[in-house]
Amino acid sequence: MDEAKFEGATPVEVSREVFDGIEAIRASGATNMLARNVVLKLAGELGFEESADWMRKNPKLYARAIFHGLRIVGAESDQEVSE
Repeated sequence: MDEAKFEGATPVEVSREVFDGIEAIRASGATNMLARNVVLKLAGELGFEESADWMRKNPKLYARAIFHGLRIVGAESDQEVSE
């Protein structure tokens, strides 16, 4: 997703697996990323279970990530990846 910088905005921290699923759906162009229910359905259908589970548990964080980006954590080194 294109970087959206807002003053004071903090990217949402997610695992690499959650990011990869969300990013794969975004890159596919299959849906508008604001259509959370469609993104969630696609995540399940495409086998991105960790992404789907995270989205079910964190609807407000997902919405925030659309506008503030994602930050991958828990890997060898943290890195910010803009959504």
